[in-house]
Amino acid sequence: TKALTETNRKIHKYNDAASKVRDRVWQKILSQRNRSFTSNSNTLCLGSTRIGKVAKAFESVATTSKLKRGAGIIKTPELLQACRVFSKAMKEIGQDAVAKDLEKNVRKLDKVYQSAPKEIRNSLRSLLEYEKNNCGSRLNNKRLKDPSAAMGGLWIQRSLSFNSDFYSGILAERRKPSDAALAAYKRQLEPFHGWTLRRLYKLSLGSLTPPSQKEAFRRMGGFSSTDDSFGAMEEKAARRDIQYAVRVWNPLLKSWKSLYRDLDLEDNRRV
Repeated sequence: TKALTETNRKIHKYNDAASKVRDRVWQKILSQRNRSFTSNSNTLCLGSTRIGKVAKAFESVATTSKLKRGAGIIKTPELLQACRVFSKAMKEIGQDAVAKDLEKNVRKLDKVYQSAPKEIRNSLRSLLEYEKNNCGSRLNNKRLKDPSAAMGGLWIQRSLSFNSDFYSGILAERRKPSDAALAAYKRQLEPFHGWTLRRLYKLSLGSLTPPSQKEAFRRMGGFSSTDDSFGAMEEKAARRDIQYAVRVWNPLLKSWKSLYRDLDLEDNRRV
């Protein structure tokens, strides 16, 4: 009888412990479901991730009716604001050096924007034409003046071209983001960099780029690394908004490059 009583006591104790474990598991499952429902309604809609907010900002930069043919009007104040949003996002991702370089070129463009007549400064074309005709955009050796709005705009375009190429590589290829970054760098920036900048950029891209595709999506999406809130739905939202940014940037960049050719403001020297 004593043995039976002891056995029953152990069974009850085991059942109580199992019940507590079961309760904790269910609480965790319910918590994750609630977080997922909240994410679906508040976080996972188009343009709501970190990179999605950047894409939204750039979506308002140019008129869309002729943009795909390279003839859209690029609006200067919207462009400056979108670049500031992008710079903030890059700092949050950990790309401080790239953000500072972008900000430096935004200041060059903004300085001429602030001093130009209000009736002509709101389109990038008219602002660059104003600088070219009234201030001179080139030096006697035909190089663009630096600082100038033309030089600032040229390097902003190159920076965005690099990021669009880099993001496309992350989306399309199952390889390390650092490899995609280096490939984009070789295509978009390396031809204009001297030996010192090439070395610095390659070292930086190799060490500071996220180590995996999933980690790149997490950072670009703006999801925390301190909990388990980055699941399949969050990764899908980040991927979708990276695609959104590339879709917005590509026709804008096409129009931008066409504008610089029309105004003869290309400068292929290395820095």
